[in-house]
Amino acid sequence: MKNLNIFPFPYKLNYNGELTDGIFIKIPYFCSHNKSSIKCKDFYKSIKDIVGFHTCPYGFGLNIVKHGEMKLIFTCLNIEKITDKKLIQKRLNDKDFLPRLSNEYYNSLIKDVFALIENANEFYGYLNDKEQYNNEVEDQKEILNNTFHELRKLNSQLKTQTENLILQTNQLQRDEELYRVKYLAQNIFSTTQLVSIRLNTYDFGVNPDLALTEVKSKIQIHKKVVKVAHCLREYANEHYVKINIIGESYSLVEANDVLELLPYLLLDNAIKYSLKNKNIEVKFTEKDDKLIIAFKGMSLRPSDSELLNLKERGIRSERASHIQGQGIGLYLANYICELNDIDLKIELGKNREYFNQDTYSDFIATLTFNEIIHVDNKEIDN
Repeated sequence: MKNLNIFPFPYKLNYNGELTDGIFIKIPYFCSHNKSSIKCKDFYKSIKDIVGFHTCPYGFGLNIVKHGEMKLIFTCLNIEKITDKKLIQKRLNDKDFLPRLSNEYYNSLIKDVFALIENANEFYGYLNDKEQYNNEVEDQKEILNNTFHELRKLNSQLKTQTENLILQTNQLQRDEELYRVKYLAQNIFSTTQLVSIRLNTYDFGVNPDLALTEVKSKIQIHKKVVKVAHCLREYANEHYVKINIIGESYSLVEANDVLELLPYLLLDNAIKYSLKNKNIEVKFTEKDDKLIIAFKGMSLRPSDSELLNLKERGIRSERASHIQGQGIGLYLANYICELNDIDLKIELGKNREYFNQDTYSDFIATLTFNEIIHVDNKEIDN
């Protein structure tokens, strides 16, 4: 690739280097035909280390400038009070362009050139670092995507094997040991479903706009919440928390498939920040053509000012800094709600409890589904 030239005058990078056109002033015809002469070579050799202005044997000006570690030789110059105007005019032909510049104007151009070099070095260094970083990110994304692809295949196999195990246990005589085996098999199956949901959450988090291309379908949200709650049962037990679902709803909503991530995000968030031995309540209420689902738990209490920003990406309460998280759960939940015309309201209750110098209070996330489709106690397969 051709090197970028930003110098206004003809120049050399060293005394025996190639004479190159400037972007403003080109090499005069006389100089281009005499640059290899013994007279020229001896002259450049004699002044190679002397910074400042010089006059060549043919009358043209020459300036050796040093900037940091960079040294340049600007030549073929026509500068007032430095070069002989009449002598230079004798060397020029009608096609040459070599205006006579004031010393001040020449120096200001050189100053601008080196300022440009400094900025260009910084800018191109930034671009280079950014390009390298982007390449590394793309490589890591490819590795992650390939890894998740393999995880999905393994998880699918595990799910099939667990389903077969459950079917086999259903055919055997029921006793206490068999019940325990079946219970464990169902837990494993729930874990495989949870892995699938978690992988889908990653996909959605990396590229949420993909959901915009999905066709909406009829979904029974109550079944989705029950399924996610069941999948999160063991995780909740580890935090000494139980999930209680109150109320029924057979109604359908028109939504993208990513809707299944919504109860997972809200329940996972509630469990993560919950006070131990305090249950999480999920209450279903239908009013006319609206379905209201309230997720309520005793959670670490953010400040009132922080509450307003918790739906933004990467925003977490400072009071939760000791708990691992990225501040993406409520952001994704809110994004899913916006995609599907669902109202999401976040509010704090008045009850407060204290543990290990932390303040806990009721944290309520309320979903309001408008224009639901009523169904009379039917099983909907979704």
